[in-house]
Amino acid sequence: MEQRSNHARHAAEYRRRHRRQQHEEAHAAGHEELPTSSHRDVFGGEPELIQTQPALDAVIKRLREAQTFAYDTEFIGEMSYRPHVCLIQVATDDYVGLIDPLAGMDLTSFWELMCDPSLFKIAHAGEQDLEHVWRAVNQPPTNVFDTQVAAGFIGLSYPASLAKLVGEFLGIKLTKGFTFTDWTLRPLSASQLKYAADDVRFLPTVTRAIIEQLKELNRFDWALQECERRCVLAEPGFNADLDWGRVRGSGSLDGRGVNVLKQLITWREACAETADVPARTFLKDEVIIDLVRARPKTMDKLTTIRHLPRPVVEHHGKDILELVARGLEMPPLKLDDDSNHEPGLTEKFRYDSVWALVQTLCAAQSLDPAMVTSRQETIDVYRGLVKGRDLAGHRLLNGWRDEAVGKALRKIATGAFDMPTQWVADGLRIEKNAK
Repeated sequence: MEQRSNHARHAAEYRRRHRRQQHEEAHAAGHEELPTSSHRDVFGGEPELIQTQPALDAVIKRLREAQTFAYDTEFIGEMSYRPHVCLIQVATDDYVGLIDPLAGMDLTSFWELMCDPSLFKIAHAGEQDLEHVWRAVNQPPTNVFDTQVAAGFIGLSYPASLAKLVGEFLGIKLTKGFTFTDWTLRPLSASQLKYAADDVRFLPTVTRAIIEQLKELNRFDWALQECERRCVLAEPGFNADLDWGRVRGSGSLDGRGVNVLKQLITWREACAETADVPARTFLKDEVIIDLVRARPKTMDKLTTIRHLPRPVVEHHGKDILELVARGLEMPPLKLDDDSNHEPGLTEKFRYDSVWALVQTLCAAQSLDPAMVTSRQETIDVYRGLVKGRDLAGHRLLNGWRDEAVGKALRKIATGAFDMPTQWVADGLRIEKNAK
């Protein structure tokens, strides 16, 4: 198997050039943007760049003593099979540190810090950042408070960017940063250091403001439940039985097609790991779906698949044909009878009404509906309840989501639901206060 197909190499090189161009622009900016903040509750000093083991040990001791710290990472994920962590940012009320993973330090003690339940960690949109903890020590990070998640429990839009939350709570406008710079290059410029530091320096103050509102609304426990759930879900890995549904276009496949799809994405994952490129860079979802639908049996047929790269055909053509044949020989996977169901006009009206009611329930409880569920998930659960299916393990019928909308959905499905008048009053109060 070749180390890297031509099409994957070209895509990676293009991204690398783009990142390096932004890195050069960051250095061209000079030192005109030093990391400062005028807010009285936000540390405005320059960050410390950590590049030695003694300095790292001192930072870890400092974070332990603080008991609470903000966490973020800068990583590059589109040029390799596993993301490369290039910078780790931490912050307390009186300190910002930038840990350099490329300096050859042993970071194990830091990753273990992220797993210590006695310490309160803060992140923003941290799902991918938490994956690094799993990869490093094969343990879930614990007691991590995600400000993006928590904001969805206090009547704010989900998902909100860090800049939006900083503007909302602190009245500070963050400048545009270097979101696509090459973080593998050294030295880092002053503007890059500012951008990295600003990702964590505001989080302790923003978190206190969010927690205050969570407790006023009695939503703090719900937010903690969801944050903890996402720590567990951040575990990286590939599972064809679970991941096939994330392939774009998979929803229209029949049971036999899903069997072929699972064979192909398992093969794609192994090839991508060997080539050290992301799976979708090695072979796009659209091409995988075209292979499933065409079900080629010969090399001639394989060459007619649109956008299937020639190097893939040359090096893996026989493997692809064998995988397609193997998937077709398997007993068809039994799918939900409603997976490809097209609702009639009456059904569509009913589903729209159920979704509108769920949205109303969420708004009345200061929850962004996008934080709770989606239209499709709501309809799937409602339809399953009506048909008497066993949905006991479904996330919408467990934990805080069950309290928020699940119990109401059960009543809606049986026609026994009445809108609680207090929820309506709360919703009107929230709307009035927003004006």
